Amino acid sequence: MKYVYYGAIVLLSGLILFFFLLGRQQKAAVEAAPAPVPSVGSLQILNGTGKPGAAQLVGDFLRKQGFDVKEIGNAPDWNYEETLVVSRERGMETAESVAGALRTANCLKLRNDTRLFDVTVFVGRDYLQRIVTP
Repeated sequence: MKYVYYGAIVLLSGLILFFFLLGRQQKAAVEAAPAPVPSVGSLQILNGTGKPGAAQLVGDFLRKQGFDVKEIGNAPDWNYEETLVVSRERGMETAESVAGALRTANCLKLRNDTRLFDVTVFVGRDYLQRIVTP
């Protein structure tokens, strides 16, 4: 009877140790998993300020936020006082996400048939206010 008692204690201790180690292993696997990168479409950043490098700064900021910036260039005009986010797709989710990152309410939909990009950002003269981290 004495050996059955000791055997039960050893078995119970082994099960406790097993589940303890299993829990630690699962926790370590969750902590080691990389954070998912948001999939938010392709972005085009166009400089509408006339100041060299403005679009590049905004593009770098958005890349750090996890957005997929595909092209950086110049807008047809350089008279944008405020930064404007334009959705080129059917929905507004991606554009609203970009506008949220830039902390601007200037967001509208202008679909086009070519739809090379999901969102176009026209960088305005307020760009330095848009790319500061709060």
